[in-house]
Formats: sequence, C-alpha cells, structure tokens
Amino acid sequence: MEEKWIVGVDLGGTTTKLAFITLDGEIITRWEIPTENANHGKKITINIAKAIDEKLNELNRMKNDLIGIGMGAPGPVDYQQGVILNTVNLGWEDHFPLKQMLEADTSLPVCIENDANCAALGEMWKGAGNGA
Repeated sequence: MEEKWIVGVDLGGTTTKLAFITLDGEIITRWEIPTENANHGKKITINIAKAIDEKLNELNRMKNDLIGIGMGAPGPVDYQQGVILNTVNLGWEDHFPLKQMLEADTSLPVCIENDANCAALGEMWKGAGNGA
C-alpha cells in the first residue's frame, strides 16, 4: 500500500500554489497555476480540482491516495464553516462557501484557514520557527 498524501493549497490573488505532502510534512511535489478570478472567481475551485487530477495522473497516483486538502486563503475565514468572509482580490461575494465548493469539485475533504495563520503554523512545524 502506498503512502497517503495531503494536498496543500496556498490560494493567492494571481497564483495558486499546490503541493502533495506526506503526513510527516515532506513535500513530494509542488507546482502552481494562475488564479483565474474573472467572472466572480467562478473557475477557481474547478481549476484547482483539474490541477490536482492532472498531477495525480502525471505521478501515476489515484485520488484515493489523497487524505484531503488543507488550504490557506486570503482574508478573514470562518474555518469551522469553511467560508471566506470577505475577498477583495478573488472576485467572490462575501461569505463565499469555499470549503463546500472545493469539496464538491474535488470529492475530497477540505479544511480552510487564513493564509497567514497557515504560514505561521508551517514555520512552527517545519520552518524557521521549528518547535516554537
């Protein structure tokens, strides 16, 4: 049985960065796609889903090799509901149901958090602030 991975997503106004990561925090591969925020950001979650599927295909892996998605998103986030409260640079309406949309497009469980909080947690876990 192959090791399960997590998908890490850093959603930005111009670029979305993605990575497949082991449960120990080892980055298997990382890549980026443009953030298409035209038409009220209608294709953002669809493009993320396509990018994940294409990378899985490229690596000869299956969707069931993934545990889920952890996403850092800009702006205030209701992480319990997975809702972006306000997005200035993505074209979404306030209270956008990001978790629900991304789960529907990827068929994977999703956790959403503010991107700055995710960066701080990443630095504490594997970066310059390791263990702090």
